[in-house]
Order: sequence, then structure tokens, then C-alpha cells
Amino acid sequence: MGDSTCYNTPKEGETMRSYSSREIIKLLKSDGWYEVHCVGDHHQFKHLTKKGRVTVPHPVKDLPQYLVKSIAEQSGLAL
Repeated sequence: MGDSTCYNTPKEGETMRSYSSREIIKLLKSDGWYEVHCVGDHHQFKHLTKKGRVTVPHPVKDLPQYLVKSIAEQSGLAL
């Protein structure tokens, strides 16, 4: 009860939580990213002040960890 452990942060050696493409897109849009292009199942987003594009495959129920990390680095979001 008095434990102040944060259960959302992965402990050392653990992987980060999984995200669906819908969750990632929602986070990107709330940070000011907007969709500029869609080919097949790949949606591309741009930002008014941040450089580059972020591509998100959609729909995907569980994005691979390496892809979540890459999207976080490209967008500047802390996932």
C-alpha cells in the first residue's frame, strides 16, 4: 500500500510495453503530427516544427519493440 513503484516503467532487463498502431497514431496526433500520405498500410506523418516524417504501419495490433523505439526516436516522443 505504501509502495511507490511505478508499474508502467520497465525494470532493468525488461522490454517496454507494447503499443498498437492505433495508440501510436493517437499519441502522434496529440503531439501535433498530421497525416500527409498513405500507401497501402503505411501512414506517414509530418509535424509543423519538427523535421522529417514518421511512418506507421496500420492496422497492427502489437508493433514490434524495435519499431516502437524507432518511432519514438523519429518523433521525439517518450514512449
